[in-house]
Amino acid sequence: MGKLKKIVPVLILVSLLALPMVASAIRLPTLGDPGIRNLSEIEGLIKTVSNFIIVVGIVIVVIAIVYAGIMYAIAGDDTTKQGKAKAWLWNGVIAALIVLGVGVLMNTASNVVTRTFFR
Repeated sequence: MGKLKKIVPVLILVSLLALPMVASAIRLPTLGDPGIRNLSEIEGLIKTVSNFIIVVGIVIVVIAIVYAGIMYAIAGDDTTKQGKAKAWLWNGVIAALIVLGVGVLMNTASNVVTRTFFR
């Protein structure tokens, strides 16, 4: 259990340090950029943001579910530790459903903006 308490903060720190690299892949407007010119640019922006949210959310969910599995494996016969591990697992599943639901809503919104949803 002592090793787990050392590993989890390191994994969280590494994942937080990787976020700027993922965020740097998003193209931000520059000073000379005239802004958004048409609806397809809005669609692209919404899809870029939603994909970023989905990727980051799923990475966090996977870490939570793996952590729950490790907690459950270490718990042994201790029912309180097993209960905590099951709670982590259910929270991870619920978070995955929320993240995927937000992704579906944002992709639907981007399709409604460009009117490709109704074709």
